[in-house]
Amino acid sequence: MHWLVLFLLQPSPPPQQPIDLEWALALPLSPGAVALLVENPSDPRALERLSEALAHSEPEVRASAARVAYVSNVTSLLPDAEAALTRETEPVAASGPGDDDGHRQFCASLDTERW
Repeated sequence: MHWLVLFLLQPSPPPQQPIDLEWALALPLSPGAVALLVENPSDPRALERLSEALAHSEPEVRASAARVAYVSNVTSLLPDAEAALTRETEPVAASGPGDDDGHRQFCASLDTERW
């Protein structure tokens, strides 16, 4: 019971600071650097970087870009994502976590008639 009291008396961690977009954009393209863009989906520089990532030579970077676009509902990247998907040959980039057809779902879920 004493450990519970000690645990409850510990100060809470400071609130998480938002990711500095300038810093995130300066990073080399990698899955992690692309994931940092999820907090700024409407910034034109982040959108340009996501578009660049969708055409990257590494499938993990392409997959990360598609996931960020999907969770952020970035409809403006739908043509880039569809073009990337038609060229995609790597299963890791064409599939989402836990399924074999994740990025195809991204393109299908962003039915432009909804927007």
